[in-house]
Amino acid sequence: MVEEGHATSHEPVQRAPGFFAVTIQGHFDLSPNWHHEQGVRQLVQQYYLVLRSVLHAKPGLRPCLTRCLQCRIFFLTHPRNRRRTDLRCPFGCRVAHRRHHSVERSAAYYHTSEGKMKKKRHNGNRTPQAPAPADTAPPAQSAPLNLDQAEFDPGMVKHLRVATSLIEGRKVTRQEIVEMLRRTVRQHGMAEEQGTEYGEDRVKRPPP
Repeated sequence: MVEEGHATSHEPVQRAPGFFAVTIQGHFDLSPNWHHEQGVRQLVQQYYLVLRSVLHAKPGLRPCLTRCLQCRIFFLTHPRNRRRTDLRCPFGCRVAHRRHHSVERSAAYYHTSEGKMKKKRHNGNRTPQAPAPADTAPPAQSAPLNLDQAEFDPGMVKHLRVATSLIEGRKVTRQEIVEMLRRTVRQHGMAEEQGTEYGEDRVKRPPP
């Protein structure tokens, strides 16, 4: 994630923060303490080790370090968001917040006269679907999804693109992030077959 000339001597940085980010995201739930749970705690500790290494190598990024308003996990944000205290993390809180407000807006709209009429028309246009005959052939399989969209969450890719651009001091493309994630996930899977790289004493440190 960090190009040559930027903290190449820091082993955790070379371990690709993107891998930890997408893996941690897979453990997200709506519990405020979701990242303290047993299944994800060590991953978060390793992720913090990476953040600490990045900030040590590039102290100018420290103002870009923020905490999620909802779950309080640390993450890097764009410089224009520095000093903001209302940000939510890209691991899941941001999406959950948007969905919650979307549901609230929809519920409020459908309680209005216009919304009730629209819903009534929408329900009236529905037609019952006849059950498929028993001898109907199974539907053909759909075409495989685009790997760029299927493998990694677009919101996380966007976050990693911002963070990586800050670390490397250049504009990183979306495709570079996707390729980096593919490569590091593959490499990490191979490394796990040979045993973990991180000792318990290295990850049990306070957040950055």
